[in-house]
Amino acid sequence: MKKIERHGTALLSAMLLTLAAVSSPSAARAEDPTLYGGSDWFMSAYGMFGVDNADTSGGQPSGGATVTGGFRFNRWLAAEVGGEWAARFKYDQGSGPITCRGEGGGASSRFTAWQVSGGGRAYLTQSLVQPFALAHAGFIQTRDSGGGRSCMGTGFMTRIGGGVDVFVTNGLAVSLLGAYVWPMTGKSTDHDYISFGLGLTWY
Repeated sequence: MKKIERHGTALLSAMLLTLAAVSSPSAARAEDPTLYGGSDWFMSAYGMFGVDNADTSGGQPSGGATVTGGFRFNRWLAAEVGGEWAARFKYDQGSGPITCRGEGGGASSRFTAWQVSGGGRAYLTQSLVQPFALAHAGFIQTRDSGGGRSCMGTGFMTRIGGGVDVFVTNGLAVSLLGAYVWPMTGKSTDHDYISFGLGLTWY
């Protein structure tokens, strides 16, 4: 009976050590050098916090969400497409940007925004902590409302920023993201904003 207990204890210990070794990032990296940013598809999802850049008083930031997906060619470069939704930016009525040029009367007191864009990432390190820069171009739509005004603006936009991926396993990273969203054409040009995101990236 004692012999069985000894063998069982040894087997359990071996199983736990094997599980720890397999789940260890350093062990996984030693097994496959393409992990942690090798050639692979990926998807990222972030909770978004946005601050508009309008010359307003009493402004309030917006919550929202950001989702991207793409393909990482190697440890250094990736291409991606994505979308972002800002639920509602608010400011004192009458002090907000004028998006609806000549459309309706009164002053808006809030606006929402959504966008789709595509571009690339450039990663700066090969470690488990990988900062990156990003640049996108795409389409944005905003809608103003409040104070007797309700109208929509659309246009082309750029998205420039960066972030960092912190790998917790070979296929999962905790991600931080920051970007400046700049509408460049159309009736959304007054609604540039900065967005911050915290989320996960899956490979």
